Amino acid sequence: MYWTDWGDRPRIERASMDGKDRTVLHSTNVVWPNALTIDYTTQTLYWIDAKLDYIESSFRDGTQRQVLYREINVHFRPFGLTFFRDKLYMADIDAREVRSFLVKSNRSELLTIYSDSLEPMSVVAVDETRQPYVRVECLPKAGNFSCACENITTIPVTNPCEVDNGGCEYMCLLGTPDIGSYSCACPTGHRLHPDGKSCLGLDTFLVLVDRSDIYKVSLDVPHPVNVRFPLAGVEILSAVAWDSRDDTLYFADLNRRTIGAVKFNGSKKRVIVDSHTLKAPVGLALDWLHDRLYWTDSERDLIESCDLDGGRRAIIVDSGLDRPRDVAVDPERGYI
Repeated sequence: MYWTDWGDRPRIERASMDGKDRTVLHSTNVVWPNALTIDYTTQTLYWIDAKLDYIESSFRDGTQRQVLYREINVHFRPFGLTFFRDKLYMADIDAREVRSFLVKSNRSELLTIYSDSLEPMSVVAVDETRQPYVRVECLPKAGNFSCACENITTIPVTNPCEVDNGGCEYMCLLGTPDIGSYSCACPTGHRLHPDGKSCLGLDTFLVLVDRSDIYKVSLDVPHPVNVRFPLAGVEILSAVAWDSRDDTLYFADLNRRTIGAVKFNGSKKRVIVDSHTLKAPVGLALDWLHDRLYWTDSERDLIESCDLDGGRRAIIVDSGLDRPRDVAVDPERGYI
């Protein structure tokens, strides 16, 4: 895979499709490399620099770099680029146009082929030749980088992940195709087992509530990201509590006026306390030693408790409260 980056160190990079073997192809005379595309037959990389107003190319390894076109009179700002049948097509958001460029011609100009009130951000050529199932290799004639070819060969594309998912438990990603390598990967937030094939579960993570959604944020990986919890049929979540013994998440739904439970995998969802006697459950805590839930009701000005199945419900505190919000428990010492 190839990508452009126009941050503090603008550059064009390449890596295998599992993210390994990263190589900087171009980092000089690169400012705003907005758009990028590939001609798979000639193994040529094309890109546009929207600051320098250049269209450039090189071989896929970064060699034979050259400027194909430079806009002198008019500034253009393309954000999308695609290749099809010896032509580049680019989407220019400022001009609100799609333009073409013939790469084989020494006198090529940008030709407007579509103009509208739209602000085009991306463009893709849809044709089966743009996703070949064989690798077509074209050897350019000496001294002719416009790529008239001496020899064209077709090589079947092999996929080491095709059989049994490469032996990977979750995801098989291609490595450097020249040697047929691949690597296994795990869901976002999970770690790869030392065996290189299976995945480790989330051992340490945060549970975040965002109104009707719950997210898990792993603390076991270098760059924490959120993973949406598979929970449907809720409206406004106000609090959560968890039980590590059986991977159960307890939640309070402020809008539905219920307290429920669900497994971490999204199964066995159930209502524990229904809406008949709840008004505003806003705080929730689990007593993991005695299998009890505690919650606050900010409209009824109560702190209540029940068993994990909703049984043996009792009011714990019913006086001196004015809109109680959150609750925490310390079952080892007997305090709430």
